[in-house]
Order: sequence, then C-alpha cells, then structure tokens
Amino acid sequence: MDKRTDKRLYLEKTLGEALAAGGYDAVVAVSPENVQHLCGVFIASQRMIRDRLAFVIYRREGGPFMVVSTVVAYTARTHSWIDEVVTYTEHVVKPIDGLVGALRDHGLGSARLLIEMGALPARDADRLRQELPKLEIADAEHMLDRSRMVKAPSEIERMRHNARAWEQAVLDGFKTARENEAERSISQRMISNIHANGADWVPFTIFQSGEHTLMNHWIADQSPVKRGDIIMVDMVGFFGGYYMDAARMAMFGKPSEAQKDAYRRTLEMQRHLLKFIRPGVRAKEVFAEGVRAAGELGMSVESPDLGHSLGIRLHEYPIMSPYEDEVLVENMVMCVEVAQKFEGLGRFHVEDVVLLTKNGPERLTSLIDTGEMMMLG
Repeated sequence: MDKRTDKRLYLEKTLGEALAAGGYDAVVAVSPENVQHLCGVFIASQRMIRDRLAFVIYRREGGPFMVVSTVVAYTARTHSWIDEVVTYTEHVVKPIDGLVGALRDHGLGSARLLIEMGALPARDADRLRQELPKLEIADAEHMLDRSRMVKAPSEIERMRHNARAWEQAVLDGFKTARENEAERSISQRMISNIHANGADWVPFTIFQSGEHTLMNHWIADQSPVKRGDIIMVDMVGFFGGYYMDAARMAMFGKPSEAQKDAYRRTLEMQRHLLKFIRPGVRAKEVFAEGVRAAGELGMSVESPDLGHSLGIRLHEYPIMSPYEDEVLVENMVMCVEVAQKFEGLGRFHVEDVVLLTKNGPERLTSLIDTGEMMMLG
C-alpha cells in the first residue's frame, strides 16, 4: 500500500460516515491546512497568496474533487491522491466562481453542505449564497478538527522523523554553545540546524536565559548567556506541511539546589501527566489532573492549557484546557507541556511530543535525556 493510501482510505471512511450521520451531501475544505489534510498536497502559495483560494470537496456519494487555480493545477494533479482536479483561470475567474461552477457541474448546486466558514472570506460566502441560493450551508470546522485528530501511519512516521530532526538540531546547538555567547547567536545556530535537518521554516523561536525566561515570547538578543543562569528553548519547526514543537532546558555549570528542585518539580508534574493521559480521558480531565498534581508539588498552573494536539496546524484540536470536553483517542500526536515560574529562579519549561497509543503515550522526543537539566561547559 502506498504510504499515503492509508490517509485517503481513512478520510473516505470517516468523512463519509460523518456526512451520512448529519445528513449532509458534501464537506468543503478551504483553509491551507484542511486542503492539505484532505488531498495530501501542501500548496505553499495558498498560505502566502490568500486570494488564490483552493477547495477540496468530499462527497457522501461519488469521489472527491479539487478546485484550484491553473497556477497550481500541475502540483495538485501530480501530488494529490485525488484524481479529479477542476481549475479556474486566475484573474479571469474569481476563485469562488470556480467553486460555484464546480458545485453546479457535480449536482451540488442545491445540496446540504458543510463548508469551512472560518476560512472563507465573507465576500465569497455572500457570493456563494447569491449564486446558489438553494444551498444549505453549515460550518465544517468541528468535523474537520475531529478528522485531523487521528493521524494515519504515514503521518506518524513523518512526525516521528521530524521530532528526531528537531531534537538533534537543538542538541547540536547546545553542544556548540559557549559561555557568555549572545543568546541570539546560539538561537540562530539552532535555527540553522533545524533547517539543515529538513525544516522548510522555523516560524516561532524562543531562546531565553536568566530573568528573560520570565517574559512570554522573549526574542533572543545580544545578552550573554552567563554561567549559573537557566536556558530555555522553545522552537517550532515546519517540515513538509507538519509542525514540530517542543521545549528543552540547559545551563552552563552545575545547577544550585534550588534550581535542581524547581526543575525536578516541573518535570515530575509533566511525567505525572504522561502517565495519566490515555485514550478515553477527556482533555479537560488532563488539565484538572495537572492542577491537582501541581498543588501537591507546591506549584500552581499559570498557563491556560497543559498542551495541545499537533500536526498540520501548530495548535491542533483538542487543546488540553479546562473547557475542552473532547475525548482523547488512539493515534493522536500531542504536545504535553508544563511551564512554571519560581521566585528568584525564572521560568522552568518542559515540553514533549507524544504519540497516544492504546497503552498510553509514547514519547517521540526521546533523544535528549530530560531527567536532569542539561549541563553545558
């Protein structure tokens, strides 16, 4: 079986079942992420040129089809598992009119549709309703969120590879760091390493040391990384349409007893969550258990969540917040993270990527030993 066939078969089955259960005729993906999810092709220009809309339509009866600009038609035809690609000519035909025509041609002009309304510009939604007034439209976001939750074997293989590439890049960056070297210098070297290990993009970078760890989303500057100051790295890599996100800590020299204790408690809370997480547990129960464990460790949960699913989007559904009722299921890939401020020491942060198996989570970020804070120099 082709590595992508597993994903296509999964989509045909689960989307077909969801459409039948709701009485809908088709679902229409609009966002770059969900277009990729439903067709297997990352169309880079779709993110950069928002007017160049692309659509993927899965029908309850009949095969799926795509509607794309002629500019990206070759990419769609040669890299997607979807056989039928309908095109519109850019600057001659409005993208939404390309969709209107395709829906008419496929007998969906008066259908009951789920459309990703959060990604469809308001003017285009108005145009769709004007041209096809008999359409019944509902929002597809929740259906597509739940569809992306479960990763196919080929996706898991890709994300496992991405996790190792990310960790190796960060580890190599730590190994070559020098005491009193500027934060930005070490950070840039790690970013270069992530690119060298296969990333297309490093969209988000936190590299902070000492008191800078207390600042959310600090941007590394020329401040020297001094002996005795904790270092926290939280970087996001983007590999072939999939995000990778984790956090690691280190320092030059040996940590003080207070630093050891702070790191131990942070890690202990995260490890407790890793034992608690399993299929059948609700996302909000993970958060509640984190609050309980934090209290026993003399800590408090300051963040709005304790992790999130990961994949084609950085913060995939569901988020492990106190408000999310979704049940965790097998073959989700998730970030489990704990960040805690300690008076006079800074913020300690540990984040791992895990695959949720029937027996619990398997850490995909296992190259760097997090049992103790990494000591440099």
